[in-house]
Amino acid sequence: MKLVYLSELRLPTRNAHGFQIMNMCAAFADEGIGVLLLVPWRKNLLKENPFDFYGVKHNFAIKKLPAIDLYPFRFIPEKISAFLHLLSFLISARIYLFLESFDVLYTREKYAALFFRNFVYEVHMPEQMHIRWFKPKKIVVLTHYIKDKLKTSGIREEDILVAPDAVDLTLFQGLSKEEARKRLGFPLNKPIVLYWGNFKKWKGVDTLAEAVPLLPEAFVVMVGATKETDLKRIQEKVRRYKNVLVEGFKSHDKLPMYLASADVLVLPNTAKDENSRLYTSPLKLFEYMAAERPIVSSDLPSLREVLNNRNAAFFKPDSAKNLSETILMLLAHPKLGKELARQARQDVLEYTWDKRARRIIDFLNQK
Repeated sequence: MKLVYLSELRLPTRNAHGFQIMNMCAAFADEGIGVLLLVPWRKNLLKENPFDFYGVKHNFAIKKLPAIDLYPFRFIPEKISAFLHLLSFLISARIYLFLESFDVLYTREKYAALFFRNFVYEVHMPEQMHIRWFKPKKIVVLTHYIKDKLKTSGIREEDILVAPDAVDLTLFQGLSKEEARKRLGFPLNKPIVLYWGNFKKWKGVDTLAEAVPLLPEAFVVMVGATKETDLKRIQEKVRRYKNVLVEGFKSHDKLPMYLASADVLVLPNTAKDENSRLYTSPLKLFEYMAAERPIVSSDLPSLREVLNNRNAAFFKPDSAKNLSETILMLLAHPKLGKELARQARQDVLEYTWDKRARRIIDFLNQK
């Protein structure tokens, strides 16, 4: 089987989208499939090799195709730039694939339907849901909510697979909390409450920032902002407090060390955003589970797809007070935290990239 993964994403990029695609391509290739990732040529300040940047095997090919890149021209509205970029890329892909032999076209780009038929469509976001005007061959979704919504639009249940995101377990080799803190220069004698990931508002990191003064005995770490405006927003919220560290983007190879340093890992997604509440399957969720540290999570349907009362503690979304109370409860009951963390590590064994790829391949092979 030969699979072409079509994505208009600029590579490498700091967002989770690129990380997921690169890991899935590598996982498909590990299953013995020939994989070609098609992406557009686009101006990029990040010059690293994508395989090195994401830390994945170089077991598949990446081909960059021509596309109109108007992003450097700031006077052009971003929506216009984005649409022309995507449209020109899809035209290039159609021309390139005209003579290319392949078995499966896999994509998250809904406008691929303008140029291709019988492709496999992976759905992550609400804006991908308006697909009444085309019918993909198969659909892969992150949550059961997405599946149920698609069924109401006329998609057959047997053509939809629920496949949450995943993790590379080999990254987490049991680094001790003390050693991780020494390497990072973190306090050795304070409980550490940590968030790793994007600082977009729907991620809920503002709620954790508001909880900082309610956790005076803890050291709160928030790391991972990919945009300067998001970083400054959170820094401004906590600038009066001494028990907090707010940092920008860190390379993914630092992730295990940061997570290992923590006593509690926080997943504070907001309930005010539809994507956060119903659609998302955060990569950090599975990384937290793999790190075997207690997880405090917003009580949301999207996160309950994987988490439950046996592997995480939950708080009322968007409530800094309830978040701080839940964190303090876990810190006061380390035995409970250890039990939750151990169960999370056991449960995440079913959510590896290789297992996700195998499930999707089996799904595609069904008649």
